[in-house]
Amino acid sequence: YRDGQKVATKGGRMEMGANGILNEKRPQRENVPFGLLNTVVTAPELWSAETPNLYTLTAELLDKNGDVAEATSIRVGFREVAIKDGVFLINGKKVKLLGVNRHDHDHLNGKAVNREDLKRDVMLMKQLNFNAVRTSHYPNDAYFYDLCDQYGLYVMDEANVESHGINGLVSNSPEWAGAFVERATRMVQRDKNHPSIVIWSLGNESGMGPNHAAMAGWIKDTDPTRPIHYEGASAVLEDPRYIPFNDKENYTQAVRYNGNPTDASYVDMLSRMYPSVDQLKAMTEADNGTRPIVMCEYAHAMGNSLGNLDEYWELIRSNDRLMGGYIWDWIDQGLLKKADDGSEFLAYGGDYGDKPNSSNFCINGVVASDRTLKPGSLQCKHIFQPISVKRDGDSFKIENRYDFTDLNTLVGTYKVLKDGVEIAQGDLPEQSLAPQTTSTFAAPSFARDIASQYSLQIFFKHKQPPEWIGEDKIVSYNEFIYPAAQPTTNESKIGFTLSEEDGTHKITSGKDVFFVDQTTGLLSKWSRGDNEIITSPLKPNFWRAVTDNDRIGGKLLKRESKYWVDAFDKAKVVSVKPVKNQTAIESVFELPQGKGTLTVTFAGAKYGSGISVWSVLDRDMDKCPLMPRFGFQTTVPKAFANTEYFGRGPFENYADRKSGAMVGVYQSPSDQLKHDYVRPQENGNRTDCRWISVAGDDGVGIFASQYPTITASQPFSFSVWPYSYENLKNALHTNELKPADSLTVNIDYRQMGVGGDNSWTDKALPMEKYRLNEEKIAWVFRLSSSKE
Repeated sequence: YRDGQKVATKGGRMEMGANGILNEKRPQRENVPFGLLNTVVTAPELWSAETPNLYTLTAELLDKNGDVAEATSIRVGFREVAIKDGVFLINGKKVKLLGVNRHDHDHLNGKAVNREDLKRDVMLMKQLNFNAVRTSHYPNDAYFYDLCDQYGLYVMDEANVESHGINGLVSNSPEWAGAFVERATRMVQRDKNHPSIVIWSLGNESGMGPNHAAMAGWIKDTDPTRPIHYEGASAVLEDPRYIPFNDKENYTQAVRYNGNPTDASYVDMLSRMYPSVDQLKAMTEADNGTRPIVMCEYAHAMGNSLGNLDEYWELIRSNDRLMGGYIWDWIDQGLLKKADDGSEFLAYGGDYGDKPNSSNFCINGVVASDRTLKPGSLQCKHIFQPISVKRDGDSFKIENRYDFTDLNTLVGTYKVLKDGVEIAQGDLPEQSLAPQTTSTFAAPSFARDIASQYSLQIFFKHKQPPEWIGEDKIVSYNEFIYPAAQPTTNESKIGFTLSEEDGTHKITSGKDVFFVDQTTGLLSKWSRGDNEIITSPLKPNFWRAVTDNDRIGGKLLKRESKYWVDAFDKAKVVSVKPVKNQTAIESVFELPQGKGTLTVTFAGAKYGSGISVWSVLDRDMDKCPLMPRFGFQTTVPKAFANTEYFGRGPFENYADRKSGAMVGVYQSPSDQLKHDYVRPQENGNRTDCRWISVAGDDGVGIFASQYPTITASQPFSFSVWPYSYENLKNALHTNELKPADSLTVNIDYRQMGVGGDNSWTDKALPMEKYRLNEEKIAWVFRLSSSKE
């Protein structure tokens, strides 16, 4: 049946006597076909994650009078899974697995999830453009597969086999063979009729041995229609014919990340965990056979993480042999707990007196423990979006990344922004474009002046929104920046004077009065009339509250990088003096241990009111360890409750996790720009900012902006927190973050990316191109007390 109507079949109704079923005979030689009854459905509508077409198969038991004594039904789908020439295919089309690993979890009930939890997971995965899920590391509730059948997700169904702590001991023990095979047979027998299941997995991290081979043999003979996965089958086999290096240490590395022909023959794909982008690329170039390559786990989403997804998917989409991968993992595994003072927080390992524990290591999900979205969630949505649009001269190149869906089922719209503010919008011509093909279309035309920055934002939505669609209805979006050719800003006519007052250099610029301390060299006070703009000195900052990746794998607090924690506090003030022939105060600092110098110059703002802040960091890179950030930090009155900025948003973004955040003018309450990770850490950053304003209701506050026409001026980053920097660095749970009397404001040249290829080795750190590797950094921005 399809939509309640009978489907035409070749041969009509299938019938067989009950005795024939009960007493099915097995021959002495060969075997019988899997299906006792069979028919041919003519031209069925095929099932895929994009087109989850389902049919209803009914079975009736008739009594001797031909009346129905018992009946049941099951929903089935027609689809074909194949691997051909190293390419993973669904219904003959190459498919990339935009996947995520999923555990059962609820922030209130732990592992006791209900049907609403399961459905919410599937709805969110679809909204975030995932198309695949791995049931790590056990078969899920049967209802979960029903949902994947209905809404469309490719499932890697994984057997409940893991012996991580004892490696491959039990896989090589004959007495465990029955237990291994039984876990395979039970999974396959229960789940075999679900069209969403496209791969069987033999379990996780249990070494490799004959018991895994036995599982694979049984599954292949029972169900030859689905390929088999097991990452552990990539174990090192010390056969000298395959050793590409002269020593075993390098051999192990080569096998693990390049793959080689010794991967067990009973798996149909080469599977790896947490390869870097370079290592994944090396696998495609190595002499390792023709099987497709999948990352069963990658991009460890612990805390503030998920950096460089762009680079992974640029590579994956460029090579047909790369199947895709499954992010680790879907949901933070925190439990809501009440502290002694009545405050609530999400608890993790050790918070219940449990020993041993893994601390917050299981707080590593794409979504939060209560299934709310995180900044990384939205980056996933953008990276996995099914439509890509790129500039191609005066036109745009559009790529339909769908595998089975024509773009004529979607509608495209656009917005034009001038200096971050929308000035026009419209509809794009209908795009009739077959799946896995590209085309071009003319860019919407709009007038531009050379002094303003323009951007074009393009969106796609479903004409008929599916049930799972999110509130914004958007499935794909791209933006294109048209930078100002040359800002034509008039030079300031505001008066600028220098004087000395109570041990400070006093700078007066319009309504703003700045005081540079003659001893510390810092901008120690800033006022406008009766308003105090800052409540603590504007202080250079080279450090950040460590992320989980910084702390665990990066070990920044245990390595040479800890130098930067208090590098400025220990710096020597070399000089604080007016600059000869200029209206400026120059402060020179020598970094500890002679690793470099920092020069900060406070000068009259040639363009607009206020002052310009020039900073030059000159480092000896042979001596300097990895530096997490370079910028300035201060605090401002809590009354500066309104933040507006022209930069990437509206959600948090970092150098290696920002492509999904579009440039525009955004407004927010100042205390809402943070993102409180379960274990507090660096958060709330916005990149590529042209200007920011943190102000009171009267518009007076701290305004920072790019400095026009100057090479050293560039878009910068910022963040605002309602708590102190020290509070953030020391807190272990969110309820320990206490609102302060002042807001903490960070204005940064840049900070390094968040990384996260994994969280426990050097791979936790960001890629080289997302680090601050410049030997000399020269940067300037403008400060004033209002946007005017």
